Amino acid sequence: MNRNVSSWASVAPVPLPRRAKIHPRDFCFGGILVCVCFSLGGCVALESSKAEPEEIDIPADWSAAENARASTDPVEGWLKDLSAPGLEPLVREAIEHNRDLKGAAARLKAAKARAVLAGADRWPQIGGNLRGAHSKREQNRNQSNLSNGEAAATDLSSLSFEDYDLGLNLSWEIDLWGRLRNVQRAAIAEYQASRADFYAARLSLAANTAKSWFNALEAARLNDLANETLVSFKSNLEIVVKAFERGIADDAGTDNALDIRLARANVATAEANVHATRRNLDAARRSLEVLLGRYPAEQVAVADSIPDLRRSVPAGLPSELLLRRPDILASEWRLSATGERVAASRKAFLPSVRLTASEGSQTDTFRNLLDADTIAKNIAANLTQPLFEGGRLLANARIAGAEREENVESYAQIALTAFEEVETALAAERYLAEQETALKVAASESVAAEALAENQYSRGLVDIITVLEAQRRSFNSKSARISISNQRLQNRIDLYLALGGDFDSLQDASDLPSAPDQIAPGRKEKRARPR
Repeated sequence: MNRNVSSWASVAPVPLPRRAKIHPRDFCFGGILVCVCFSLGGCVALESSKAEPEEIDIPADWSAAENARASTDPVEGWLKDLSAPGLEPLVREAIEHNRDLKGAAARLKAAKARAVLAGADRWPQIGGNLRGAHSKREQNRNQSNLSNGEAAATDLSSLSFEDYDLGLNLSWEIDLWGRLRNVQRAAIAEYQASRADFYAARLSLAANTAKSWFNALEAARLNDLANETLVSFKSNLEIVVKAFERGIADDAGTDNALDIRLARANVATAEANVHATRRNLDAARRSLEVLLGRYPAEQVAVADSIPDLRRSVPAGLPSELLLRRPDILASEWRLSATGERVAASRKAFLPSVRLTASEGSQTDTFRNLLDADTIAKNIAANLTQPLFEGGRLLANARIAGAEREENVESYAQIALTAFEEVETALAAERYLAEQETALKVAASESVAAEALAENQYSRGLVDIITVLEAQRRSFNSKSARISISNQRLQNRIDLYLALGGDFDSLQDASDLPSAPDQIAPGRKEKRARPR
């Protein structure tokens, strides 16, 4: 992942265009200037900015994968692993209509345009001009009639002038040391980092859509459970009232009976819980609709049940899976860009050669603009060497070196964070599975205890407190089981997000759509990766 920055001494000169023919004697004096400039440029000592990230100890259980297949899309694979058919159309809708993702796509277009702009200086700059001017000037001419003695008369005459210019200018800085090429490569690397950022936003959007959908499913199931519990509590209240009417009441009357008041409190609590779960469902649906690019009208449909995880996490996931994470790719490209900027800042101390050429004609008749006899040509080469700029060049070199060191540390931190996210999700996978198993047992026992308590209360064997406590435990265990199912799905999505895709596809950086190695007018894009 380290980028080798070529020294300026090993960069071959860029050949001159075919039509720019210059005789060798024209550079005799220029050669002397080059020698002088070399001696001046060699006096500048640059600090070494080369920095490499420290090695990270990777556990042995992150084994290498030998026969891993490449997937076409890092989003498609893990969606299929979730076994939720209704989710895939929503994710596709979010990717197509989400406003934030469209904004990220626009930023990607701007990054590509900046890469093209950075490479424009490597190309000849050609300009043309056509000018036409017409002027008219009046001339006074005095005429005297001496025969009859009349006064002198004034005769006004005018003269017309026309002037036409046609010119073609060419200016080209010869990238003798490769400085402009380094600048262009840095911009291309930034564009590729922006592309990786776009795919990171795309993957994050897909994950957030899936998580929001499962949150809506959980809210819907909890709302259904709250309604079922309310119906059950109302039924229990009727049973308590009927038991009181059969003669269990005391002298205080029905309203003061402890059993009835506790049953009524249970019903009121259940009604409040229904409203709370309905509010959560409303918020979850509207949040999902915003991700989909819809108006939050709380009309998105959800499934009838929360899907189960049918696939377990394979043992020995390869660490190479992290190479496809878009944030790691983006950090790698930015590290590559800073390396190019370091090289460009060093080469700024060297002399630059600029070739200028002009061709044009000037005439007083428009039809003679293209006359071969009136066309004038001029070719010149300029050599400039920076001598003193108040420390600007050295400061730029130090800034580029410091930015490279910053990106090295940032890359190492992103890699460590990626391993942390994967390890945390893997550990949570095991803990949540064990927790779900225990909650299934708790829910089953609580439901059986509720039925037994209601039966014994109807026979007068237990009091209402026992029944209400059994009902509360049953509701809590059912609610916890629904929540733990969603938590397992949420954690599995976090694991897919941490790995950058599913468990099967070992996708290299070159498999992702990436930026071209060079972006130039009329040149098609190619796939590339950092060197």
